[in-house]
Amino acid sequence: MSDDRLLILGLGNILMGDDGIGMHIINDLKKLNLPDSIDVIDGGTPGIDLIDMLSTYRNVILVDAIKYRGGDSSGIKVVSPDDIIYREYDDFSAHDVELTSVLRLMRTLDMDMPEIKIIGMPAYNIYPGIGLSDECKRFIPEAIEFIMEISGSKNKMDFM
Repeated sequence: MSDDRLLILGLGNILMGDDGIGMHIINDLKKLNLPDSIDVIDGGTPGIDLIDMLSTYRNVILVDAIKYRGGDSSGIKVVSPDDIIYREYDDFSAHDVELTSVLRLMRTLDMDMPEIKIIGMPAYNIYPGIGLSDECKRFIPEAIEFIMEISGSKNKMDFM
């Protein structure tokens, strides 16, 4: 694991509407002047390959879409891997099976897991089509500001 690098990883599928929110945020972050110690990666929908991406870092900010139930639009959610692994948080995510499976597998195999902060972005339209809904787009500036705040310190992440 790399002690001095932070991975900001966006997950999602831009061909499925709001599910691509992670990619949009990653693309916006790549336009900013971030420190060299921060890797910003478009992870797409990696499945089991997510293990390789996660296992080489000590600190990870993972950005993904959340499917809200009942039209809830309460905004960005910040969850931990345990919230997902142990299902304490059951509204997560458009990639629930993949992300949950990867995190459970890493825990089951007693693999070293990085410090992970998962930022769940609200997804309102997860149907075939390119582009984000207006409801989803409105959270991008807040997410970028939040990510910039968290990534301000290279070797330490203050988890909320």
